[in-house]
Amino acid sequence: MKKRFFAIFLAVCLVATLLPAGVLAADGETVSVGGEELSGSAQTPAYATTDDEGNVKKLESAEGATITWDGETLTLNNATIKGNSGKGIVYRDGDLTISLEGTNKIGEENDIYSDASGIHVDGSLTVTGSGTLYVAGLTRGITASVSATFSGGTVNATATADSISDSAPMGISAGSVTVDGGTVTAETKGADGYGIYTTGGVTVTDGSVTAKGKVNGIQTQGDVNISGGTVVAQGGNVGIWVTANQGFAIEITGGEVTVTGGWRAFYKNVTIEPEKDTAITVEYGDSASECEPRTFIYNDSYTYITTNHYFHSSTETDISKLANITVGGVGLYGTDYRIAYAKTENDGKVTTEGATANDYNIKWDGTTLTLKDARINAENSHSGIEYSGTSAITIQLEGVNNVTGDYGIEGRNAAKLTISGSGTLNVNGDSSAIYAGGDIEISDATVIATSTNSDGINTYGGDIIINSGKVTVKCKDDGLNASGNVSINGGTVSVDSGGYGVYAGVNHSLTIRGGTVTIEADTKLIYVTEINNKNNRTVTIAPQGDATIAVEAGANEQSAAEINIPDGGEITGSVSEAKYFHSETYGGTPPEIANVTVDPNTAEVEVGETLRFTAEVEGKGDYYNRSVVWTVSGSSNAGTFISSNGVLTVATDEKATTLTVT
Repeated sequence: MKKRFFAIFLAVCLVATLLPAGVLAADGETVSVGGEELSGSAQTPAYATTDDEGNVKKLESAEGATITWDGETLTLNNATIKGNSGKGIVYRDGDLTISLEGTNKIGEENDIYSDASGIHVDGSLTVTGSGTLYVAGLTRGITASVSATFSGGTVNATATADSISDSAPMGISAGSVTVDGGTVTAETKGADGYGIYTTGGVTVTDGSVTAKGKVNGIQTQGDVNISGGTVVAQGGNVGIWVTANQGFAIEITGGEVTVTGGWRAFYKNVTIEPEKDTAITVEYGDSASECEPRTFIYNDSYTYITTNHYFHSSTETDISKLANITVGGVGLYGTDYRIAYAKTENDGKVTTEGATANDYNIKWDGTTLTLKDARINAENSHSGIEYSGTSAITIQLEGVNNVTGDYGIEGRNAAKLTISGSGTLNVNGDSSAIYAGGDIEISDATVIATSTNSDGINTYGGDIIINSGKVTVKCKDDGLNASGNVSINGGTVSVDSGGYGVYAGVNHSLTIRGGTVTIEADTKLIYVTEINNKNNRTVTIAPQGDATIAVEAGANEQSAAEINIPDGGEITGSVSEAKYFHSETYGGTPPEIANVTVDPNTAEVEVGETLRFTAEVEGKGDYYNRSVVWTVSGSSNAGTFISSNGVLTVATDEKATTLTVT
């Protein structure tokens, strides 16, 4: 018996080895396409085609095939699958990849007998390729129990039912949806339903997504993260609905997003956080025509409160287009976290080419414009330096700098302008040399302001304050023209004007507290009229501490006479008609810096991270320069820097273990 059993066993093994390869193919993975079971593997793919009525027919070879199945990837190439009565694509054995070529179609939008889902996968679905797929199902266009990922091609998924008693129609239903390429449209045609419905979130990094639902465009019990691509969500009720009170979030860090809803655009608040070197502009309102755009840059975090019907955001990756200052006709965009550099040529042309942290003439961090031996000529633009907005800016001077334009420096709106540093600024304008909408304050620097046809230094919305340094003005019209007060607290000031030396605002004054002041004016020292027997502008001498100020005035330097300073210091009546004015300060203690405290004193910063430092400046006197110039040393990488506001950025590949901030 033993010998006979062994012989039979050998015979069975021999028969098995002699079976043709086609028999083994039956053990490959099986997918149902249009009601036909296709079994294939990488070694022996299954092939099929479709007729004019959408019926699937198996083939023996690849010739004429519009459907190919290799056990992992189902390739559709100009296939039309009717999809009636459970005859779409069904795969119940795990994950499925569909590769698209040509134009493909599954199901009929108007066929009430269509399968529940045009595509049904009990696992994860991935769609790739360059082709197009139109897929329609009665209750779902596409169903994937775990996840659906779209990386290429064009997919239009439609649920055709008007409504479902125990659920709702859905263009795409999945555990989660990820779009990182291609174009995806998911919508419902009836009176109910969701464009995209997931239980685990929606992520878009690239490509295009359009979700339209009669109830909600996108509904998810998970996070919505959009970092790239284009997203359009339209809902009869809500554009994007995220389940509330479960810790889920909606975050936009890039891409272009348009969301509309009959009740509101979002059901949950949205966080806007631009990625590094990008900016996001947000618009929202009851409609697209009623929006006020707001732009946010890297390291801004903004929470949009979901009370509007319409929302739109767009991302700018070339943020130089969002220039927040123009120098020599070249727009620069700088922030604490992204410093812009430029160089100047001998003819005054400004260029960003070749400019680095180690080689620049112009540096801009959104708050401070540093000029280092810069030569700026704005012949073909309005101003040598032009800025706008309400945030104060500082021009920090190093070396000798020359700026020429219609306006040398032009500031619009109520932004304060501070000019400081150890360098020199020669600023020339056909109109005003310096023209600003807020206070103009000068400390320490040497400023030579020349205007051929207008005022020297002019602020139409603030005061002119000179604390120290050397200021020389030569102009056709008024030398120092302010809508507010003109205050000279120290330094050396020389004005040669074709109009008034000083033109202060109504009920404002020229106040001299220190320094040396010489004013020569073709008209008068200061414009003064009387209202109800009272001067509407005044000249006041108010020395600091125990200093004294001597004044002389007259028609010219040769005829100038010493002016007696009365108690209270007002000398308006004695000098207002003079064309020449000179004051000299004697004695006293000049303002000086006594101590600077930096906080934090020591700190640990991870690479790729930032830390803000602050400084408290203490000094003697009232008008010392409180501005701070920050530097960082010990770095091995140009990507490590500190802004004028004290924000330290440590490069992701910084090798140094110790940095010194001063």
